Amino acid sequence: EYRTVFNYEEAQFKDCQEVILRFDGIDTIADIYLNGCCLGKVDNMHRIWEFPVGELLENGKNTLRVIIRSPLKFMAEAFKKYKNRGNEDTIEGFMHLRKAHYMCGWDWGACLPDGGIFRPVTLLGIETARLDSVYIRQVHKDGKVLLVPEVDVETVDEEESEADGYEGAQALEYQVTVTAPDGTKTIWDDCPDEMEIENPQLWWPNGLGEQPLYQVQVDLKAGDKIVDTWCRKIGLRALTMHREKDQWGESFAH
Repeated sequence: EYRTVFNYEEAQFKDCQEVILRFDGIDTIADIYLNGCCLGKVDNMHRIWEFPVGELLENGKNTLRVIIRSPLKFMAEAFKKYKNRGNEDTIEGFMHLRKAHYMCGWDWGACLPDGGIFRPVTLLGIETARLDSVYIRQVHKDGKVLLVPEVDVETVDEEESEADGYEGAQALEYQVTVTAPDGTKTIWDDCPDEMEIENPQLWWPNGLGEQPLYQVQVDLKAGDKIVDTWCRKIGLRALTMHREKDQWGESFAH
């Protein structure tokens, strides 16, 4: 059992239409309690879990409890019910639980299915909308790199929306700032479809060159106000697979 007491100041969230408790990673079966109220039960290590908690939070001290349940008991009961067999290295019933299966035995690893909280737990206040997903694709051509952002926005009023197609009370758009390794910043406004990087400093594998990183920041704006920010460092590099017929069969290299 994990237990913590945290302070919640209602004034800090006064402009938020929704407050969410977010678990980026729980391994694996658990019951979640906030101030004695069960928020829900989780059973999947490979996903993010979120719970609306605005009506349960108290101004001041709040108590969060996470009770981790035994994966061994779950797998034993599943095997008893379904009789699915794996292999001699694994715990029977492992395939019925969404958990990293290497923990349940492998030809190179012991049977040690642990449990716990392995990624951050966050209290999120959502004002108008938030960035649900940001993915940056790279197109390398003619000595330049095009960064192509794929941005998904989740609004408070509707489950999912594209930023530049939202027709709510305040128009939503995103702004992208790219910071080069030398600190030079370039800003693209109005939901850019692509950002061109001239004279890119390419990322090299260890031993073949340097590993310069570019910082990409996406700011979601409702009118003139920034309501959410996504920021990551990336390397600029194309990766291809080399597969050709040879005297042994076929080559396979990155």
